[in-house]
Amino acid sequence: MIAHIPDARDLNRQPLSAFKPLFNTLPPPDVDTLPGVYETAFTGPEWLRLSAGASLALIGLGGWWGMHFTAEGGNNLVLRQRKIQRLFPFHTTLATSAIDNMPAVIVRYTDDCPLPWQHIYDEVRQIEPGRLLGMRRIEVPGLQRMPLPYLLVRSVNGWGMWDRG
Repeated sequence: MIAHIPDARDLNRQPLSAFKPLFNTLPPPDVDTLPGVYETAFTGPEWLRLSAGASLALIGLGGWWGMHFTAEGGNNLVLRQRKIQRLFPFHTTLATSAIDNMPAVIVRYTDDCPLPWQHIYDEVRQIEPGRLLGMRRIEVPGLQRMPLPYLLVRSVNGWGMWDRG
């Protein structure tokens, strides 16, 4: 583990302004080892963690459980009716981050995703193998400068105890 990276409990005590500087210190994940199933955890200040689930539900991603990365892209995973379902396919590329102009894995949602997902993208960097920091960005005037952090942790059980939907 990188010595200066706080654990999840410490991250949850950080102000939102602490996540850009942290993101700037991280390397991009190796695209060859990225494919897999990752469980998500909301991180950051309490107000953000408490509102994140409801905010995502309003834009169609209620029950967000994680992400499934493949070599070409992947899907978001949601937990609905005790089953994991795939939603909102995406493409991934190793490209320049809009946050700090350094390499990151960029997650872009496909054109067939419902609004507002064509205006949302994620930037992902590696905290340590199997543990990623994502920064969700909204390409709407006034919101571009406020990326929202989340954690992705490689799922030990792949799909866990849930059925795939």
